[in-house]
Amino acid sequence: MAISAFANAHKVFVVGESNTLKDSPYLQAAIRAASFIKRELCRKDNKHLLRNYRKSASTTEGFSSDYSSLIQGLLDLYEATVFDAQWLEWSIELQDLQLQLFYDETSGGFFESLANDPYVLFRSKEEYDGAEPASSTVAVQNMLRLYSITHQKKFCSFVFFSNKQIISYFYLFFSSRFLNFKELA
Repeated sequence: MAISAFANAHKVFVVGESNTLKDSPYLQAAIRAASFIKRELCRKDNKHLLRNYRKSASTTEGFSSDYSSLIQGLLDLYEATVFDAQWLEWSIELQDLQLQLFYDETSGGFFESLANDPYVLFRSKEEYDGAEPASSTVAVQNMLRLYSITHQKKFCSFVFFSNKQIISYFYLFFSSRFLNFKELA
């Protein structure tokens, strides 16, 4: 979320001013945060995200919401850097990983935790947007953005064309409680 905030602050407050784009403290903060995450919180062996960092990276694997938020931040950073491809490429890698690790093949949507997490008894899905949007909501937005940038049909198919689409899981919630999905409204 911080990466998105800094990237968007750069787009709002700096673009169009006389400053050169690379001198922006907002853009530099977003780049430093993304670079830190890639260097310290992205496993080298399988590219999975780790949950947190305190003096060193934890061993706890990231949740679906971590992937959704980081992908959103990377897409915002991609736009703020005037289309630096490294951020787009990493967001595509992470989106593919999120689909592989958290997508529910049976009924759509994203589980919040990994299937093989020994500490989780029941894999849950966030069913509404609260103070923070649900990871499935952000994932849908990310895949729509990725599709609009790359025209890779795999992203669009998860949202619209697949028989097991993400939105299908939430159909009852959309039809009876649409206001719970503030980010998609």
